[in-house]
Amino acid sequence: MTEAVTVPCLREQTFKGFTWVVAVDRHDPTLEERMSLFRSSGVKVEFLMCGTGTRNRDQAAAELYNLPWGQATGPHDEVTLTTRLDDDDGITPDFLQRLSDRATKAEVDGRGCWMLPHGYRVWGRHQTAVEHNTNAWATMQTPAGDRTHCYTFRHRVIRRHVKVRVVDRQPAWLWVRHDDTLSGWKQAAQPVDDSVRALFPVDWPYVEGQPAGKPRPGGERFQ
Repeated sequence: MTEAVTVPCLREQTFKGFTWVVAVDRHDPTLEERMSLFRSSGVKVEFLMCGTGTRNRDQAAAELYNLPWGQATGPHDEVTLTTRLDDDDGITPDFLQRLSDRATKAEVDGRGCWMLPHGYRVWGRHQTAVEHNTNAWATMQTPAGDRTHCYTFRHRVIRRHVKVRVVDRQPAWLWVRHDDTLSGWKQAAQPVDDSVRALFPVDWPYVEGQPAGKPRPGGERFQ
């Protein structure tokens, strides 16, 4: 799914002044192949090695959250933006440009958070338009010298810690569901159409070819 969705979306970003920081498992038998896939995006990539060998989901998640993301995201001698992105997520080609333009023009004192709350959840051949006001694409903005990053606070409660601002309300992301998805929210009620396909430069035959259950509504809006 990473090859079909995430890599092409990063490759096609109109804004190029960013670094893609990727956590990889040092025990992965396909590690070199996996790293080559991320590098094929053509963008600057930094890797963080993890892997305690645990099969416990909560322990593995805790290790990922505690990786040195702050050190990997640059020298922090100026305002820094960090956005979380899973390895099956998609974003529009102008996602980072819209984010950068809005953050550059705004006057933000101290830490802040940017969100693009509108996107689509896709499961097989079906999609649902979603408004997610506490979404996983929350972007932390931090001033020079501050190593706070997008994993410092859990995304569903980030507004308890910093002020949240909306970049815009145009579609920005693709939330792909599939058999290996760990979380729920596999509802998708409408057939994927050309207007949605045109937004995201992904391998649509692969995405729509994923096994899916019966189309059903739900989870169109999160607060």
